[in-house]
Amino acid sequence: NSAGVSGWNVLGSGAWNSGGNWSATVPNAPGNEADFFASIASPQTVYTNTPITVGTLHFNNSSTYVLAGAGSLTLQAVTGAQATLQVDQGAQEINLPLTIASDTSFNVASGATLLISDPITINSGIDLTQAGGGTVSYQSLITVQSGGSIAFGNSSTASALSLSSAATASI
Repeated sequence: NSAGVSGWNVLGSGAWNSGGNWSATVPNAPGNEADFFASIASPQTVYTNTPITVGTLHFNNSSTYVLAGAGSLTLQAVTGAQATLQVDQGAQEINLPLTIASDTSFNVASGATLLISDPITINSGIDLTQAGGGTVSYQSLITVQSGGSIAFGNSSTASALSLSSAATASI
């Protein structure tokens, strides 16, 4: 693995912040990449009770990973880069309050699903876009702060949307 890239290497559920659960160091800094690939064979939960920040979340497993706990998740790239949340297969779930702190793309492959189960906040001046033919389901409030934007893909559902001044939403 290159610097800042770490893969979940536990066959079951576990704590995000436990170093032994990752192939390298615990990913928790802007620009870090957390990969959730072939380690599990049934739905599992990765939990955190503290705030986590990564630049890339990459899911590639037909079984569901649920990111949950009393903590929160921030997607933040290094300066000049874009953050990414990529789902190659399966139905993957973010069950943590989610903050989009850098321009970000949700890239969900055809046949795959991304569930955003807790509130999501898109920071001021930040853009969230969606790529791929898969489904993104926003099951809680989406807040787009001043000057920010969200672009829904062709297969999105949203339960509630709050737009601040000069914020935009497009389909």
